[in-house]
Amino acid sequence: MTEGVIHTSVIFPFHFPFTGGILRSMHQVITKGSRIEKGPRTGSVMDLMHTRAVSYTRAGKPRSVETRKKISENNARYWLGKKRPFAVPMTPEHKERLRQLSIGRVPWNKGKKVSEETRMRMREAHRGEKSPFWKGGITKEHQRIRGSVEMRIWREAVFKRDDYTCVWCGARGVYLNADHIKSFAHYPELRFEVSNGRTLCEPCHRKTPTFRNKKKI
Repeated sequence: MTEGVIHTSVIFPFHFPFTGGILRSMHQVITKGSRIEKGPRTGSVMDLMHTRAVSYTRAGKPRSVETRKKISENNARYWLGKKRPFAVPMTPEHKERLRQLSIGRVPWNKGKKVSEETRMRMREAHRGEKSPFWKGGITKEHQRIRGSVEMRIWREAVFKRDDYTCVWCGARGVYLNADHIKSFAHYPELRFEVSNGRTLCEPCHRKTPTFRNKKKI
């Protein structure tokens, strides 16, 4: 027998009833006539068979809380007093080499802006049931609207019109809010009207009568 190759003439008629019928015998797997990779321990055929059998029996079965706790404790004991290879701090020389390599590099998306049409297409492609985070439509209506692409476009339009400046105190370079002059909750038809928005800094926004639904305007 050639080393590393499983020949069809080799037969192991030992059955594995614990595999639930997926691997009924070693003969089914090792008579494929194909080269195998080394197993996780010694690279032997038996190790490979054991690994595959265990992986099939565990498929789709979540581990219990007790089992996960034991695995966590075992990992903690293994690394106790040892330096993890991914936690070793970089030397000053290594940091300097990385800094030199980054000089002159320009990110591929620097200065590029996605058009409104593209943003809307991306939104539709991941909206509702198409989204991997879809949970059956449990998000409240006002939360969905406030986090929508339309609201982000409206906010950017208000900021751009006001030159990213608080219209009350003239502050720039601070965290800004796009405030609805007529309340978001009571005037749904004006939610995306740029004329119904104004740029305010955080302190000025808190002084508005509609902040946190103080009263209807």
